[in-house]
Amino acid sequence: MPMSSVPVRSSVAWLALSANIVTALALSAEEPGFSIRFEDVTSAAGLSQPLAGMMGHGAAWGDFDGDGLLDLYVGGYCDRPERDYAPAPGPVPNRMFRNLGNGRFAQVKPGDIELYARTTGALLVDLDNNGTAELYVANNARSQTGRTTEPQRSAQLCRSRLYRNEQGRLVDVTDSSGACPATLLSVRNVGPLDFDGDGLLDLLLIEDRFIARPRSVLLRNLGGLRFAEANAAAGLPDDLFGLGLAIADLNGDRLPDFFVAHSNRLFLSTGDGKYREALELRKVFAHQPLSGEDWPCGAAFGDLNGDGLL
Repeated sequence: MPMSSVPVRSSVAWLALSANIVTALALSAEEPGFSIRFEDVTSAAGLSQPLAGMMGHGAAWGDFDGDGLLDLYVGGYCDRPERDYAPAPGPVPNRMFRNLGNGRFAQVKPGDIELYARTTGALLVDLDNNGTAELYVANNARSQTGRTTEPQRSAQLCRSRLYRNEQGRLVDVTDSSGACPATLLSVRNVGPLDFDGDGLLDLLLIEDRFIARPRSVLLRNLGGLRFAEANAAAGLPDDLFGLGLAIADLNGDRLPDFFVAHSNRLFLSTGDGKYREALELRKVFAHQPLSGEDWPCGAAFGDLNGDGLL
């Protein structure tokens, strides 16, 4: 079920607990009588009211204020009719929540990060190795031109954004960073990975199939929050599209491999800053061309049987 169709109180609780599910399932398989109990703590955490009516599509955990606690950024779709956001009177913009400790969160004062967009992914990760988390917001824009103050139309025009962390203050560096190519409009997911092993996190942006010529872009981190496209250097194709993204070291070379859900394509690092597609596994993963009818929206790697392999 797409997250946008799940009540906010359920989806946020799911976000908070999803990281533990694979571990819990593995434990339950190995320990007879082991049981898992989940409790919806959205209201107790102070998240129910500010997220009421939000059509949430993307979220990220990260410590943006440097206090050692994981904060929460939630983004959604803001281009639908007002009635779709009940009980809110209209579209609910993206929001950041500061972790107060003891399971409580407080909404950060509205600012540039409170976007009206079509946000489908987000990251709170350190991209300049200064010990603080930057915010990347992946937006599924529908047009490159136009200006408007109407939230729904603004959402369709809002491309992806990168914010530099300046001691807990997030500053928009979208235009100067090269991290949000204007030609990459319909972004559906974003993932961090150090594909070239230089110690800086690079970015992989995935476009969906719902445009004429979808593509995805690998962005090399040049340092100083500057990025440059690296598809050709890394040997990635120009026709890669998808909805979900999973990144992990699958072949033990200490470099990230990745799987793109929807097109269902696996790419393995060759150890020299390049990738090869695992064509021999296309049947296993039920590769879907543009004409495919299945729409896998997410993917995750995990060691389900405890053998040390993902």
